[in-house]
Amino acid sequence: MCFSPVASFVAGTVLCAVGGASIRKSPTLREVPFAAIPLLFGVQQLTEGIVWLSLDNPAVLQVATFVFMLFSHVVWPIFIPLSVALMEPVAWRRRFLYMFVGMGVVVSAYFLYFLAIEDVKTVVLNKSILYVSPSFAVTFVLSPYSVATCASCLLSNYQYVNLFGILTFLSAMAAYEFYDKTFVSVWCFFAAVLSVVVYLHVTRRVKTA
Repeated sequence: MCFSPVASFVAGTVLCAVGGASIRKSPTLREVPFAAIPLLFGVQQLTEGIVWLSLDNPAVLQVATFVFMLFSHVVWPIFIPLSVALMEPVAWRRRFLYMFVGMGVVVSAYFLYFLAIEDVKTVVLNKSILYVSPSFAVTFVLSPYSVATCASCLLSNYQYVNLFGILTFLSAMAAYEFYDKTFVSVWCFFAAVLSVVVYLHVTRRVKTA
């Protein structure tokens, strides 16, 4: 697969449209955050498109890289489990989901700290974007990150939310296997595309609500 600014901008535009449709179709306000996931992924992909185009413009590149990393390392570990918890109808599942939210807060705080004090270098490697920051590649943080973002979906009472978690985890394994150096960029792209499952969840909820 070839990644490029065109791929990022096309994916971002489509996902923003899908996210907007998901939000409009949400049967309850508590389900709006989860419905907004494709829209947020769309904004993230549009940001990476700017990263591609600003590789020769250090000032713009620094800002675009920061925004992209803010999404990938700070927003998702909190937002995904929180959005799942907010719409969860089963009380015991909801209590456990808030534990995942707490885990996500810790992970996000760690990444936000290093994002604030370290410069992330951005280079092109094998037609993908490589974000270089030693503090972001530590296993003891990446493991709870995966739990917060993927395993939390498996605890949901909704099948399409479970499917999103499973597919996101499998895409992480594939990205690490084939694009280990550029894992962050590639996994975010895969997860963004897979977020169309959110629209399927919302559509099903509209039919059953």
